[in-house]
Amino acid sequence: LQCDVLTSPPHGSMNCSDLHGQFHYGSQCLFSCEEGFLLNGLADTECTSLGTWSRRAPLCLAQQCDVLTSPPHGSMNCSDLYGQFHYGSQCLFSCEEGFLLNGLADTECTSLGTWSRRAPLCLVVRCGPLSPPAMGNMSCVDPLGASSFTSSCGFSCEEGYLLRGDTNLTCLSTGQWTNHTPACEPLQCDLLTSPPHGSMNCSDLHGQFHYGSQCLFSCEEGFLLNGLADTECTSLGTWSRRAPLCLVRHCPLLVEPWRGWMNCTHPHSPFSYSSHCLLQCNEGFLLTGAPTMHCNALGVWSQDLPSCQVVQCENLLHRLPSPLPTPSSTPPPTLGPSMNCSHSLGEFSFSSLCLFTCSKGYYLNGTEELSCTSEGQWSDLVPSCQRNITSVQESSRMLVYAVVGAASAAGLLLLLGLGMVVAKKLSKKGDFNFANSLWEERENPAFEIS
Repeated sequence: LQCDVLTSPPHGSMNCSDLHGQFHYGSQCLFSCEEGFLLNGLADTECTSLGTWSRRAPLCLAQQCDVLTSPPHGSMNCSDLYGQFHYGSQCLFSCEEGFLLNGLADTECTSLGTWSRRAPLCLVVRCGPLSPPAMGNMSCVDPLGASSFTSSCGFSCEEGYLLRGDTNLTCLSTGQWTNHTPACEPLQCDLLTSPPHGSMNCSDLHGQFHYGSQCLFSCEEGFLLNGLADTECTSLGTWSRRAPLCLVRHCPLLVEPWRGWMNCTHPHSPFSYSSHCLLQCNEGFLLTGAPTMHCNALGVWSQDLPSCQVVQCENLLHRLPSPLPTPSSTPPPTLGPSMNCSHSLGEFSFSSLCLFTCSKGYYLNGTEELSCTSEGQWSDLVPSCQRNITSVQESSRMLVYAVVGAASAAGLLLLLGLGMVVAKKLSKKGDFNFANSLWEERENPAFEIS
């Protein structure tokens, strides 16, 4: 009996032994599969006496590997020759942006039904770790892990510092941050300079004229600070107060002395430190004090303001005229003159004017008018009154006339009194005849006409 013709299964082979002819009763066939395939059924069959095969011919099915899946944040692309994940299947893996394959990118299902290598993983890309800047702070959000792709870090600075750089950094898919880590720099205040006629000394913690800098001001001798002596650079980048000025010290104002003048030099401002004044008096006046004054560093003049005192001449009252002569005395040959003075600036001082006159019978020997000069000397010597000779002779004659007249009057009175006495006596003795008296024959010789 003949059984059905058998053929080798796909991807397999068949080897038969035929006792009575090919595929006849008693024929036995043995099946095997190519590498990577497995028999699906028993490997042998026999043609029975019924003319049928003892079992169906097996199939060669491709070896199957474990099912693969795409890794997280990745994808998988497979090519299957004999069915998904069967012998000969090849799978290629890739990762999303920001992730890297941890392993080889491909694998293949081998004839043993295993993958040639494990499926890789997609690991997130990591950027270098960040640290907060000096004098600053950092706050990060890490959706996929610290310092990983899409991580974002914000930066801020402490009071008094300014952020130099980006306030936010993000980790890129390239494993790089979007920029360098920012820095916190101290805020800078405006530049300060020493005031004119002053100096400035600063201590700088974080750099010249930066936050925390403190500056102390002082002035040169003769100058005063106009404002507070110190200032500090604040956290706002501004100075706590304006830099002071050095103002020159002032001395009290000077006025020209009475009857004088003043010439001053002022290196800084009128009547201030180092001002120098020269004082002089008008003609006829003397300065009481030093002729120069200077304003010192304390705002005080080197001396009190001197005054101009009028020049004094000798007091002429000590030369008062002698008493006028009396009629009974002989006039002296020399007399002191009478003096009449005018004093515009003070008694017997510069510009005083004295006029001299003499009594009757005397003439002025010297200058009639004396003036007090600016040197304190009289313009000339004090004059004297000299007796006038003609006047003396007239005075003597008048004196003789006066004496003679007085004597004559006295004699006349004496005779008259004597006559009255005689007449009285005669009246007692008898009549008295005046016609016969001696008065008719006598005359007073004092009244004799010469």
